[in-house]
Amino acid sequence: MAIRRTLRVGANSGTPVEDLGITPDVPYRMTRRDLLEGNSDLFERAGQVLKGLTPHPVAITEATMTDGALRLKVQATNIDRLDVYVDQRPRNSVDLTDGQADITIPDTSTAQSARVEGFADSRLVASRTARLG
Repeated sequence: MAIRRTLRVGANSGTPVEDLGITPDVPYRMTRRDLLEGNSDLFERAGQVLKGLTPHPVAITEATMTDGALRLKVQATNIDRLDVYVDQRPRNSVDLTDGQADITIPDTSTAQSARVEGFADSRLVASRTARLG
């Protein structure tokens, strides 16, 4: 069950997940314990699946305005490219080699938000938004 709006990644990147949800990557059949013990086997299996995945954290560690330009410092792990959006408009794309980026976006003195989307092997794997001001 989704409590807040979420967006798809991969081939359907950016498409809202609504109505019937998504087709699972890992099929799972409910067990008797799930029914009688609060989904205990389901949670165990989900933990195993998540433990086997590669993490892709991304963080905007600093966002400052200097001379009408937005300067972002970003840290990321297992991400090779960042696309940068300012007020929901694409403004830059940078390749990462050491997991860090210092990005300057000119003409953004009235910017309200910045979002970075992280990619690994051309797949969207992470996103982070910062409110500015």
